Amino acid sequence: MFRQTQLKLTLFFSLIMGLVICILIYSFHENLEESLVIEQEAAVLGFAEEEAFEHSIFIAHGYTINSIEQAEMNAKSNSRNMFFYVVNQEGKLINQVKAGVDMEEEFLNSLKNWPAKPGEVVVTRVGKKQIMMASMEIKGSSGVLGTVYVGRDLTSAIQLMKGWTFRLVLLGSVTLFFAIFLSYWMAFWVMVPIKEAYEKQKKFSADASHELRTPLSVIFSSIEVLEKAGEKMSPFEREVLQGLKEEACQMNQLVSDLLLLARADNPYVQQISKESIDLAKLIEKVINKLTPLAEEKGIDLTWAGESV
Repeated sequence: MFRQTQLKLTLFFSLIMGLVICILIYSFHENLEESLVIEQEAAVLGFAEEEAFEHSIFIAHGYTINSIEQAEMNAKSNSRNMFFYVVNQEGKLINQVKAGVDMEEEFLNSLKNWPAKPGEVVVTRVGKKQIMMASMEIKGSSGVLGTVYVGRDLTSAIQLMKGWTFRLVLLGSVTLFFAIFLSYWMAFWVMVPIKEAYEKQKKFSADASHELRTPLSVIFSSIEVLEKAGEKMSPFEREVLQGLKEEACQMNQLVSDLLLLARADNPYVQQISKESIDLAKLIEKVINKLTPLAEEKGIDLTWAGESV
Protein backbone atom coordinates (compact mmCIF):
# COMPACT_ATOMS: atom_id res chain seq x y z
CA MET A 1 0.00 0.00 0.00
CA PHE A 2 2.71 2.47 1.02
CA ARG A 3 4.90 1.33 -1.87
CA GLN A 4 2.21 2.25 -4.39
CA THR A 5 1.62 5.60 -2.70
CA GLN A 6 5.35 6.33 -2.78
CA LEU A 7 5.52 5.54 -6.49
CA LYS A 8 2.50 7.77 -7.19
CA LEU A 9 4.12 10.64 -5.26
CA THR A 10 7.36 10.07 -7.18
CA LEU A 11 5.45 10.23 -10.47
CA PHE A 12 3.64 13.39 -9.34
CA PHE A 13 6.85 15.17 -8.26
CA SER A 14 8.64 14.04 -11.43
CA LEU A 15 5.87 15.37 -13.66
CA ILE A 16 6.05 18.75 -11.92
CA MET A 17 9.85 18.88 -12.28
CA GLY A 18 9.62 17.77 -15.91
CA LEU A 19 7.05 20.46 -16.65
CA VAL A 20 9.24 23.12 -15.01
CA ILE A 21 12.29 21.96 -16.98
CA CYS A 22 10.33 21.98 -20.27
CA ILE A 23 9.07 25.50 -19.56
CA LEU A 24 12.61 26.69 -18.79
CA ILE A 25 14.00 25.11 -21.97
CA TYR A 26 11.21 26.59 -24.07
CA SER A 27 11.65 30.03 -22.49
CA PHE A 28 15.42 29.91 -23.04
CA HIS A 29 14.96 28.86 -26.68
CA GLU A 30 12.43 31.61 -27.33
CA ASN A 31 14.58 34.27 -25.63
CA LEU A 32 17.66 33.08 -27.51
CA GLU A 33 15.80 33.17 -30.84
CA GLU A 34 14.38 36.62 -30.10
CA SER A 35 17.81 37.95 -29.10
CA LEU A 36 19.32 36.45 -32.24
CA VAL A 37 16.70 38.03 -34.48
CA ILE A 38 17.04 41.46 -32.84
CA GLU A 39 20.84 41.34 -33.05
CA GLN A 40 20.83 40.23 -36.69
CA GLU A 41 18.20 42.81 -37.68
CA ALA A 42 20.26 45.59 -36.11
CA ALA A 43 23.39 44.37 -37.92
CA VAL A 44 21.66 44.10 -41.31
CA LEU A 45 19.98 47.52 -41.07
CA GLY A 46 23.21 49.11 -39.82
CA PHE A 47 25.17 47.64 -42.70
CA ALA A 48 22.47 48.73 -45.18
CA GLU A 49 22.63 52.29 -43.86
CA GLU A 50 26.44 52.33 -44.18
CA GLU A 51 26.36 51.12 -47.76
CA ALA A 52 23.52 53.49 -48.68
CA PHE A 53 25.51 56.44 -47.31
CA GLU A 54 28.75 55.45 -49.07
CA HIS A 55 27.04 54.78 -52.38
CA SER A 56 25.08 58.04 -52.20
CA ILE A 57 28.42 59.83 -52.35
CA PHE A 58 29.68 57.64 -55.20
CA ILE A 59 26.52 58.06 -57.28
CA ALA A 60 26.10 61.78 -56.61
CA HIS A 61 29.66 62.53 -57.78
CA GLY A 62 29.74 59.95 -60.56
CA TYR A 63 32.63 58.22 -58.84
CA THR A 64 33.82 54.89 -60.18
CA ILE A 65 34.82 52.33 -57.57
CA ASN A 66 38.31 51.00 -58.23
CA SER A 67 39.55 47.49 -57.53
CA ILE A 68 41.18 48.39 -54.22
CA GLU A 69 37.99 49.97 -52.86
CA GLN A 70 35.99 47.01 -54.14
CA ALA A 71 38.36 44.65 -52.36
CA GLU A 72 37.88 46.62 -49.15
CA MET A 73 34.10 46.37 -49.54
CA ASN A 74 34.37 42.64 -50.12
CA ALA A 75 36.53 42.19 -47.03
CA LYS A 76 34.19 44.27 -44.90
CA SER A 77 31.13 42.39 -46.13
CA ASN A 78 32.73 38.97 -45.72
CA SER A 79 33.88 39.78 -42.18
CA ARG A 80 30.27 40.50 -41.27
CA ASN A 81 28.95 37.56 -43.29
CA MET A 82 27.05 40.05 -45.48
CA PHE A 83 26.50 40.58 -49.17
CA PHE A 84 24.81 43.41 -51.05
CA TYR A 85 23.64 44.56 -54.45
CA VAL A 86 23.29 48.19 -55.48
CA VAL A 87 20.99 49.33 -58.28
CA ASN A 88 20.48 52.84 -59.55
CA GLN A 89 17.20 54.60 -60.14
CA GLU A 90 16.87 52.96 -63.56
CA GLY A 91 17.19 49.51 -61.98
CA LYS A 92 20.69 48.88 -63.32
CA LEU A 93 23.11 46.94 -61.13
CA ILE A 94 26.07 49.23 -60.41
CA ASN A 95 27.90 47.47 -57.55
CA GLN A 96 27.80 44.22 -55.65
CA VAL A 97 29.39 41.92 -53.14
CA LYS A 98 28.07 38.64 -54.38
CA ALA A 99 26.16 36.13 -52.34
CA GLY A 100 27.17 32.49 -52.45
CA VAL A 101 26.98 30.70 -55.77
CA ASP A 102 24.23 28.44 -54.46
CA MET A 103 21.87 31.35 -53.78
CA GLU A 104 22.99 34.28 -55.94
CA GLU A 105 20.64 33.63 -58.82
CA GLU A 106 17.60 33.21 -56.58
CA PHE A 107 18.51 36.34 -54.60
CA LEU A 108 18.87 38.41 -57.79
CA ASN A 109 15.47 37.19 -58.97
CA SER A 110 13.95 38.34 -55.68
CA LEU A 111 15.12 41.90 -56.39
CA LYS A 112 12.51 42.17 -59.12
CA ASN A 113 9.71 41.59 -56.61
CA TRP A 114 11.23 42.71 -53.34
CA PRO A 115 8.93 41.49 -50.54
CA ALA A 116 9.36 44.42 -48.14
CA LYS A 117 9.42 48.19 -47.98
CA PRO A 118 12.73 50.08 -47.66
CA GLY A 119 14.02 49.82 -44.07
CA GLU A 120 12.06 46.64 -43.33
CA VAL A 121 13.75 43.33 -42.55
CA VAL A 122 12.46 39.97 -43.79
CA VAL A 123 13.71 36.42 -43.28
CA THR A 124 13.29 34.00 -46.13
CA ARG A 125 14.72 30.73 -47.38
CA VAL A 126 16.99 30.97 -50.39
CA GLY A 127 17.95 27.51 -51.54
CA LYS A 128 18.83 25.57 -48.39
CA LYS A 129 19.78 28.63 -46.37
CA GLN A 130 17.93 31.07 -44.18
CA ILE A 131 18.64 34.62 -45.31
CA MET A 132 17.80 37.87 -43.54
CA MET A 133 17.29 40.64 -46.10
CA ALA A 134 16.67 44.37 -46.05
CA SER A 135 16.69 47.23 -48.52
CA MET A 136 17.66 50.85 -48.02
CA GLU A 137 17.11 53.77 -50.37
CA ILE A 138 20.18 55.70 -51.50
CA LYS A 139 19.25 59.34 -51.12
CA GLY A 140 20.97 62.43 -52.38
CA SER A 141 20.21 66.12 -52.65
CA SER A 142 18.17 65.48 -55.79
CA GLY A 143 16.10 62.68 -54.25
CA VAL A 144 16.34 58.89 -54.41
CA LEU A 145 19.44 57.83 -56.36
CA GLY A 146 19.05 54.08 -56.06
CA THR A 147 18.60 51.20 -53.67
CA VAL A 148 20.98 48.92 -51.80
CA TYR A 149 19.82 45.39 -51.07
CA VAL A 150 21.57 43.66 -48.20
CA GLY A 151 21.45 40.03 -47.16
CA ARG A 152 22.97 37.99 -44.37
CA ASP A 153 23.26 34.23 -44.18
CA LEU A 154 21.76 33.07 -40.87
CA THR A 155 22.69 29.41 -41.28
CA SER A 156 25.67 29.53 -38.92
CA ALA A 157 23.74 31.54 -36.33
CA ILE A 158 20.80 29.13 -36.50
CA GLN A 159 23.15 26.16 -36.16
CA LEU A 160 24.72 27.82 -33.13
CA MET A 161 21.29 28.38 -31.60
CA LYS A 162 20.34 24.75 -32.25
CA GLY A 163 23.59 23.66 -30.64
CA TRP A 164 22.84 25.62 -27.47
CA THR A 165 19.29 24.30 -27.45
CA PHE A 166 20.55 20.73 -27.80
CA ARG A 167 22.98 21.23 -24.92
CA LEU A 168 20.19 22.66 -22.82
CA VAL A 169 17.90 19.72 -23.65
CA LEU A 170 20.69 17.32 -22.72
CA LEU A 171 21.28 19.18 -19.46
CA GLY A 172 17.53 19.17 -18.83
CA SER A 173 17.39 15.40 -19.37
CA VAL A 174 20.19 14.84 -16.86
CA THR A 175 18.49 17.21 -14.44
CA LEU A 176 15.21 15.34 -14.88
CA PHE A 177 16.96 12.06 -14.08
CA PHE A 178 18.27 13.49 -10.81
CA ALA A 179 14.85 15.06 -10.20
CA ILE A 180 13.23 11.63 -10.44
CA PHE A 181 15.74 10.26 -7.93
CA LEU A 182 15.14 13.27 -5.67
CA SER A 183 11.37 12.84 -6.04
CA TYR A 184 11.63 9.20 -4.99
CA TRP A 185 13.71 10.19 -1.97
CA MET A 186 11.28 12.99 -1.03
CA ALA A 187 8.31 10.65 -1.39
CA PHE A 188 10.02 8.15 0.89
CA TRP A 189 10.56 10.71 3.64
CA VAL A 190 7.05 12.11 3.23
CA MET A 191 5.65 8.62 3.79
CA VAL A 192 7.77 7.93 6.92
CA PRO A 193 5.57 9.81 9.47
CA ILE A 194 2.39 8.56 7.78
CA LYS A 195 3.62 4.98 7.90
CA GLU A 196 4.66 5.35 11.54
CA ALA A 197 1.25 6.77 12.49
CA TYR A 198 -0.48 3.96 10.59
CA GLU A 199 1.64 1.30 12.29
CA LYS A 200 0.88 2.80 15.71
CA GLN A 201 -2.83 2.86 14.96
CA LYS A 202 -2.74 -0.72 13.69
CA LYS A 203 -0.83 -1.86 16.80
CA PHE A 204 -3.30 -0.06 19.05
CA SER A 205 -6.25 -1.71 17.28
CA ALA A 206 -4.67 -5.15 17.56
CA ASP A 207 -3.75 -4.66 21.24
CA ALA A 208 -7.19 -3.31 22.09
CA SER A 209 -8.84 -6.25 20.35
CA HIS A 210 -6.76 -8.76 22.30
CA GLU A 211 -7.29 -6.93 25.60
CA LEU A 212 -11.07 -6.84 25.13
CA ARG A 213 -11.32 -10.56 24.47
CA THR A 214 -10.51 -11.41 28.12
CA PRO A 215 -13.40 -9.46 29.73
CA LEU A 216 -15.70 -10.69 26.97
CA SER A 217 -14.78 -14.28 27.79
CA VAL A 218 -15.63 -13.58 31.43
CA ILE A 219 -18.98 -12.06 30.43
CA PHE A 220 -19.86 -15.07 28.27
CA SER A 221 -18.90 -17.43 31.10
CA SER A 222 -21.10 -15.50 33.52
CA ILE A 223 -24.02 -15.58 31.05
CA GLU A 224 -23.65 -19.36 30.66
CA VAL A 225 -23.76 -19.78 34.44
CA LEU A 226 -26.87 -17.65 34.66
CA GLU A 227 -28.51 -19.56 31.80
CA LYS A 228 -28.11 -22.82 33.72
CA ALA A 229 -30.24 -21.27 36.47
CA GLY A 230 -32.77 -20.03 33.96
CA GLU A 231 -35.66 -21.98 35.47
CA LYS A 232 -35.44 -19.96 38.67
CA MET A 233 -35.58 -16.65 36.79
CA SER A 234 -38.65 -14.63 36.08
CA PRO A 235 -39.58 -13.90 32.44
CA PHE A 236 -38.27 -10.34 32.84
CA GLU A 237 -34.91 -11.58 34.15
CA ARG A 238 -34.60 -14.05 31.27
CA GLU A 239 -35.34 -11.23 28.81
CA VAL A 240 -32.69 -9.04 30.39
CA LEU A 241 -30.20 -11.93 30.28
CA GLN A 242 -30.99 -12.53 26.61
CA GLY A 243 -30.44 -8.86 25.87
CA LEU A 244 -27.13 -8.97 27.73
CA LYS A 245 -26.07 -12.00 25.72
CA GLU A 246 -26.93 -10.27 22.43
CA GLU A 247 -24.97 -7.19 23.42
CA ALA A 248 -21.99 -9.36 24.38
CA CYS A 249 -22.20 -11.16 21.03
CA GLN A 250 -22.29 -7.84 19.20
CA MET A 251 -19.35 -6.60 21.22
CA ASN A 252 -17.44 -9.77 20.37
CA GLN A 253 -18.20 -9.21 16.67
CA LEU A 254 -16.94 -5.61 16.90
CA VAL A 255 -13.72 -6.80 18.49
CA SER A 256 -13.27 -9.38 15.71
CA ASP A 257 -13.91 -6.71 13.06
CA LEU A 258 -11.42 -4.38 14.74
CA LEU A 259 -8.75 -7.08 14.69
CA LEU A 260 -9.55 -7.85 11.05
CA LEU A 261 -9.12 -4.18 10.08
CA ALA A 262 -5.79 -4.08 11.90
CA ARG A 263 -4.62 -6.95 9.68
CA ALA A 264 -6.34 -5.72 6.50
CA ASP A 265 -3.08 -4.88 4.68
CA ASN A 266 -1.61 -8.32 5.38
CA PRO A 267 -1.76 -10.32 2.10
CA TYR A 268 -1.95 -13.59 4.03
CA VAL A 269 -5.12 -12.60 5.85
CA GLN A 270 -8.31 -13.88 4.22
CA GLN A 271 -10.11 -11.22 2.27
CA ILE A 272 -13.27 -9.73 3.72
CA SER A 273 -16.29 -11.53 2.31
CA LYS A 274 -19.55 -9.84 1.48
CA GLU A 275 -22.92 -11.30 2.46
CA SER A 276 -26.55 -10.21 2.43
CA ILE A 277 -28.33 -9.23 5.65
CA ASP A 278 -31.96 -8.95 6.62
CA LEU A 279 -32.30 -5.24 7.22
CA ALA A 280 -35.74 -5.63 8.84
CA LYS A 281 -34.42 -7.98 11.51
CA LEU A 282 -31.52 -5.67 12.16
CA ILE A 283 -33.89 -2.75 12.65
CA GLU A 284 -36.03 -4.85 15.02
CA LYS A 285 -33.00 -5.63 17.14
CA VAL A 286 -32.01 -1.97 17.30
CA ILE A 287 -35.54 -0.95 18.30
CA ASN A 288 -35.68 -3.65 20.99
CA LYS A 289 -32.41 -2.39 22.46
CA LEU A 290 -33.44 1.24 22.43
CA THR A 291 -37.04 0.76 23.59
CA PRO A 292 -36.23 0.94 27.37
CA LEU A 293 -34.35 4.20 26.90
CA ALA A 294 -37.09 5.59 24.67
CA GLU A 295 -39.79 4.71 27.20
CA GLU A 296 -37.91 6.55 29.93
CA LYS A 297 -38.04 9.70 27.79
CA GLY A 298 -41.60 9.15 26.64
CA ILE A 299 -40.69 8.29 23.05
CA ASP A 300 -42.55 5.66 21.10
CA LEU A 301 -40.36 3.76 18.61
CA THR A 302 -42.19 2.10 15.71
CA TRP A 303 -41.39 1.17 12.15
CA ALA A 304 -43.18 -0.31 9.15
CA GLY A 305 -41.50 -2.67 6.73
CA GLU A 306 -41.12 -6.19 5.45
CA SER A 307 -38.34 -8.69 5.80
CA VAL A 308 -36.11 -9.23 2.76
